[in-house]
Amino acid sequence: MLKFLATITLLSISLHALAQKPSQESIESLFEIMDSRQVVEDALSKIDATLQSSLNRSLKGKPATEYQITIVRDAKNEIADLIKNRLNWQQMKPVFIKSYQETFSQEEIDGILAFYQTPAGQALLNKLPVALNSSVALMETRLKDMSPKINQIRDKAINQLKNVTANPSLEVGKGIVSEKRH
Repeated sequence: MLKFLATITLLSISLHALAQKPSQESIESLFEIMDSRQVVEDALSKIDATLQSSLNRSLKGKPATEYQITIVRDAKNEIADLIKNRLNWQQMKPVFIKSYQETFSQEEIDGILAFYQTPAGQALLNKLPVALNSSVALMETRLKDMSPKINQIRDKAINQLKNVTANPSLEVGKGIVSEKRH
């Protein structure tokens, strides 16, 4: 009986140790080896570039006065500043730490750190962004290829909706009601 209780106690202690929340220090070490600060800063730079590109597209082909361009540029800068102030590394680091502490155990963080210190782990850290960018580019190409078909489906639905007469007996906000097709 004593052996049984000792085994149960050791098992519960082992399970508790496995489920221990990782320390802030170990997560910060992981962030350092992952270069998380730079990843966040790069993402913020891309957001800024995306905003600029979007605003440029909104003006493309349309005559704009200097005043209108100034308004658009000021709005872009205001949005970019808001994003940079709210999503910068200093603001996001505590959020990331909390998320990692709620997601990973100390043992998992230790294992991830150990892996990232190997040549294979370093290769993953260095090459994964390239692989992800390549994947995104390939997906964008496929979406462009599908664009004519997507537009065709959208246009067909719009035309069908134009041909439907309103049914006053249906309550607004009750969702889509299936109709029998003839």
